[in-house]
Amino acid sequence: MCGPGVKHPWYEKAPRHDARFRAAPTIRRADELLFFIGKPATRRDRAVAQKVQVLLVDDLDGGDAEETVKFGLDGTNYEIDLSGDNARALRDTLAKYVGVARKTGRAAAARGAAAPRNRGGSSAASDREQNRAIREWAKRQGLEISDRGRISADIVERYHAEAGR
Repeated sequence: MCGPGVKHPWYEKAPRHDARFRAAPTIRRADELLFFIGKPATRRDRAVAQKVQVLLVDDLDGGDAEETVKFGLDGTNYEIDLSGDNARALRDTLAKYVGVARKTGRAAAARGAAAPRNRGGSSAASDREQNRAIREWAKRQGLEISDRGRISADIVERYHAEAGR
């Protein structure tokens, strides 16, 4: 049933115009499996390297784009593919506003992070001081709180509400 010159059902159904586009065979019987295992690799069976080329198109005028410009406005980050001239025009237009704006930090802007967790400064020392004050307040209120570890959000909220912070 199998061997040189034997036609398989899958072979008959394959398009004849180009061998590269033949459907992969469906193996139904053990002898067909042995036929494929024992068969030497053909050019079609070998791994093929691929080269992917990405062409940027200017989002404004449809021409060739040279770069992707990233910017943010009102908490939303944007990307736009632009030619050199259009990118320069965008930067020139925004220069007036960027010149008087405050930088907020690349990491926070890229993550879309909210404001710092604590309400005061952002140093670890001020976090420790605030946690100590919350623990002391909670103990004075008769609330159950451990000397170490995370403070529950409920206690922190009650502390800030009562302290007016």
